[in-house]
Amino acid sequence: MQMEFGSEVETLFAMAATSKWLKELLTRIERGILDMGLVIEKKEMWKYEEGGVEPVFTVKRPNSKWTIQLRFWNTIMEFLSIDRDERPMRFDLGVMNDGYAEKKIDDLVKSRLAIADALATSNSPEEVRKKVIAIGKDFARLRIWEMRNCPVKHIFHMKDCSGRW
Repeated sequence: MQMEFGSEVETLFAMAATSKWLKELLTRIERGILDMGLVIEKKEMWKYEEGGVEPVFTVKRPNSKWTIQLRFWNTIMEFLSIDRDERPMRFDLGVMNDGYAEKKIDDLVKSRLAIADALATSNSPEEVRKKVIAIGKDFARLRIWEMRNCPVKHIFHMKDCSGRW
């Protein structure tokens, strides 16, 4: 996973904005997850062969065998770009303004924590899916996690989904 901006200048701006804001973005998400009563078992930085790194939190409910990997590449790309799906991506110059960047982080954290809340208050993958669909109307993007080895796909990444939380 690499930043795919249209020019070296945009990539340099993106690197500068990442350097300035990544810790704040992840700290706010972490604080929100902990405020929901979830446990963060592990914080990692995944490195990809093709280049790039991605912050990943492994999260679970207390007294649960379920772990969920929250991966933040798309979140970071949403912060840095005007449209993360556009190729080449265009850097969002607005994030060079502190007020704009703070607002964009607030919106991203709100959407990610809404999904984390759905995870924390659900007892099955089907229940999670229904809640995520319900909250999806409030956010421009929620395609950040997926379920693996589960009948319900493309919601979030979960190591295993047999049984209940």
